[in-house]
Amino acid sequence: MTERRDRKPALAFALLCVIMVVALAAYVLTTRPSREQPAPTSTDATPSAAMDAVGAQPHIVFRNTALGSTYGRTALAPLEEPSGARAATPLACDRVHFAGGRGVCLASNRGVVTTYQAITFDRHFAPGHQIPLPGVPSRVRVSPDGTRAGITVFVSGDSYAAGGFSTRALLIDVGTGEVIAHLEEFAVTKDGRPFKAQDFNFWGVTFADADRFYATLGTGGETYLVEARASTRHGRVLRAGVECPSLSPDGTRVVFKKRTTSALRLVWRPAVLDLATGREIVLAETRSVDDQSEWLDADHVAYGLPSESTPGSTDVWVVPADGTGEPRMLARDAWSPAFVR
Repeated sequence: MTERRDRKPALAFALLCVIMVVALAAYVLTTRPSREQPAPTSTDATPSAAMDAVGAQPHIVFRNTALGSTYGRTALAPLEEPSGARAATPLACDRVHFAGGRGVCLASNRGVVTTYQAITFDRHFAPGHQIPLPGVPSRVRVSPDGTRAGITVFVSGDSYAAGGFSTRALLIDVGTGEVIAHLEEFAVTKDGRPFKAQDFNFWGVTFADADRFYATLGTGGETYLVEARASTRHGRVLRAGVECPSLSPDGTRVVFKKRTTSALRLVWRPAVLDLATGREIVLAETRSVDDQSEWLDADHVAYGLPSESTPGSTDVWVVPADGTGEPRMLARDAWSPAFVR
């Protein structure tokens, strides 16, 4: 009798183990994704026919910052009504730009280790090449013909206002996904003489064509406007005090961030520089604009600002490029605009 009583706990434990193994196996089999089933796709993306309809007319491409399921997606809206109905694409981007029928999306992949990448896409917003990035996405511009792109990332810090920030700027071939050059490798001249320092940082590329471009060079606490060519790997300093330039449609002016202080606080005012005459006009926007502005047309520039009504969102504003008038909101809940005509 004693022997039988001793066996009961052992048998009960063995039966419990069997039950647990069966339950675990059932859980794994029912929760494991099937290799034969396609990966889940979002139901929030607008059908391609709707995107094509918006894309067939003058429109704005931007990062949607309306709170909801499509927050962070690249979206399109007609230029006639940029704050109206918008077509959301499947691309989630921190920054985006589009020109010449091609675009580049800068994206963050948040996980145990956050990684960053640039994703090229076509006029139908179909993803193409993926290019790993060495830091946090900051700026992107596509050349007018859609063949090249200039990308800026932060490799330490997360703001141009932070002391000791460091950037990396690179040029890519949009068609092949190849990294063409890193701006830190360029030879630079200033006043006709070689110009080089250990603290060189480049950011804010803007293209005249697929080869010639402008960018910011930061060194020694000063910022400079640099004109450079990808083919020669050479740049020259044009002017001090210019940051995050954006070239006008006719190639004669750049809109840029003019650094100043207000109440002992660093602020940036949008300003326009005539490249031929050196004449500088501070625009009618008095708020601090920490953005690389974009030209809406030959007479107006657009830029992003934090939303005054919705925390976590942003709006795109526009102001005349001649210093007159006053700012007006162009697109609510939007960021990183590109205009397609």
